[in-house]
Amino acid sequence: MMANLIKLNVARFRPKSMETLRTQEWTIGWQGPFPWLQGWESWIDRSLQSFPSGHTTAAAALATCLSHTYPKARWWFAILATLAGLQRIESGAHFPSDVLAGAAVGIACGTLTMRMSKRKKSSSAASQLG
Repeated sequence: MMANLIKLNVARFRPKSMETLRTQEWTIGWQGPFPWLQGWESWIDRSLQSFPSGHTTAAAALATCLSHTYPKARWWFAILATLAGLQRIESGAHFPSDVLAGAAVGIACGTLTMRMSKRKKSSSAASQLG
């Protein structure tokens, strides 16, 4: 959900869309903040929703949560999340910066989720004791 909120507020063309624009200038990929101010058409245009990578965000968040739950397998989870991000670059759906931003958002959301879960478990255990 966090990645989608960011996507709706930061307009950036996908690499495949830039090929159809026939430009090599990387700065044209960024269309600016708040595309929904320009009209609803730009708000729902998938070619403008490259930043950050939602697939990578989900993979990184899942890998983070699973790493907290199963620490012995954390390297496997990290490798799988990395492969998901590399696939998004290889397919032309995202730039490397989109994938790195998605990974950062995913790790932050996964860590926050695990901390909230830990607090909830400790507070429920304390209420059962008292």
